[in-house]
Amino acid sequence: MRDPAALIFDLDGTLADTATIGRAALVATVAAFGITPTGTAMAADGSAFAERVRRMRANGDLDDAVTDADLFTECDRQVIARVRDVRPVPPVVAILRRAHGRTPMALATGSTAPVTAAVLDAVGLTGVFDAIVTRDDVDRGKPAPDTFLRAASLLGVAPGRCLVYEDSPVGLAAAAAAGMSAVDVRNLPS
Repeated sequence: MRDPAALIFDLDGTLADTATIGRAALVATVAAFGITPTGTAMAADGSAFAERVRRMRANGDLDDAVTDADLFTECDRQVIARVRDVRPVPPVVAILRRAHGRTPMALATGSTAPVTAAVLDAVGLTGVFDAIVTRDDVDRGKPAPDTFLRAASLLGVAPGRCLVYEDSPVGLAAAAAAGMSAVDVRNLPS
C-alpha cells in the first residue's frame, strides 16, 4: 500500500521478541497445573495462549477443575515475571518511530492488557500508540479479523486504508480477513 491512512502493529514477534519468554511461560504454566499437552497445543505457530488452551481442552489434556481463567492468570504471571528478557525488533521499531506523530497508529495484539503494558514498557514503546486493542477487548482473537477491525474503528480509519505489520500466519490471515494490506515483518532485513 503506497499511502496508508493508518498503521496497525502486532506486538509479540513483530515489535517485541517475546518468543523465548512466551515459550518459557507456556511451559511453566502447564507444569504448574501438571498438564501434559498432546497434539499441536505446544506448536510454535503464532497462536495466542487462548487458542492453545482451546486445543488442550479439545484434546482432553485439561481436567475440568482447571479453568481457562486460572490458566490465563498463571500464564500472564509467568510472562510478566520474564519481561526483562524481552528485546525490541529493531527494523519494525524503526518504522514505528519514523511514523510516530505523522500517521495514526494502533497496536492490535493477542496478549492481555497487563502483558501488553509490561512488554511495551520493557521495549520503550509505552505511550506511542493512538489506540491499543488487546485480547481483552474482542470476543474473537486472530485469525478472526476482530482485533484489527476494532483498531481501525478506534483510529477512525476505514479498514482498507490500514497497513498492518505482522509476523505470523495467524495474524496475516486476520489482516486479510479485515480487508487490510499487510507487511510480513519476517521478510524485513534486520
